[in-house]
Amino acid sequence: MKIINLSIVIPTYNRWKNLKCLLEEILTFKGIDIEVIVVDNYSSDETEIEIKLIADKRLIYLRNESNIGAIANYLTALNSGHGKYKLFFTDKDHINVNNLDKFIQLLNENLDLVCGTCELDYQKSPRLEKYEKGYESIKNVAYLTKHPTGYFFKSEHLTQILKNVNFTNKILQTNFPFEFIIAQLCIEGSGSRVKMNLCNQEGMNSVKEFKSFSYSSSQNNLYFMPNEILKLTLLYVDDIYDKPLGLNSKFLLIINVIVKSLGLITMSFKRMIETEIIANHYNLMPRKVSSIEMLRNYIWLNFNLIKSMKFNFVFNFLIIIAAQISVLFKIFRTIFKF
Repeated sequence: MKIINLSIVIPTYNRWKNLKCLLEEILTFKGIDIEVIVVDNYSSDETEIEIKLIADKRLIYLRNESNIGAIANYLTALNSGHGKYKLFFTDKDHINVNNLDKFIQLLNENLDLVCGTCELDYQKSPRLEKYEKGYESIKNVAYLTKHPTGYFFKSEHLTQILKNVNFTNKILQTNFPFEFIIAQLCIEGSGSRVKMNLCNQEGMNSVKEFKSFSYSSSQNNLYFMPNEILKLTLLYVDDIYDKPLGLNSKFLLIINVIVKSLGLITMSFKRMIETEIIANHYNLMPRKVSSIEMLRNYIWLNFNLIKSMKFNFVFNFLIIIAAQISVLFKIFRTIFKF
């Protein structure tokens, strides 16, 4: 029986032009120990017709009977395939197939890895950063609020997690389901960050040409808007609270999550709103974001976290104070380079 080391899973919707480029890149790989799973979310373009013309036994095409939504389709893709590991790609990104062999070798040499992420657009010398299961793995690999391309999962562990209906229903309510999956897997084994030139994001020309199907102002689900950042941060905090970790570990992880969210609601928010190509991609009108607006967002998030986190007021307040100290330390470290 043929051993499949890696399933590359790709959910898609109405992006045949981009998907075609990605498939052409992947299928130049000569190895037979991979499979490529495309899960079509009921596209109305030429995807179904064109993909069936590709004569490669490693390519498997699945089509939903209706559009089930982007996040549900992500999970459908993760539930597909027979590889020992699964590597996730969105249909608009690119792969450097010259490093795919090295990536598979790395997985086979580190069988204690249960999950991880490949750094996007990485151009330096390749290396693997592996962390002990539990706190260290969660701190470095989970709750990153990042683009999903490059996440990988050990199939036997992933399957068990996705069988939990309550867990699956919870992550369907978020824009970043993989962050919760990764966090749960990090309890069971080592997580890692793979730093090699393997996964690359779509270029700005693609962002300019195609509107986002998953997120838009009309759907009121833009992940970089203050209300969505607050909602996601609270979900992260609740998820950390439920983890079988010590109180000190939970406290530090929550602070880490809040600090990242404060960066998202200020600097990242400013970049997304002010960059014309990105704003138009999400059906927004670009505009200037003042320092006062960023400060207002910063204060608003802190206030609402104190009010809404599930702990008592005193503990919530202490967490927020600790987060401010961490932010100040990061600023000083950046300024004085220590």
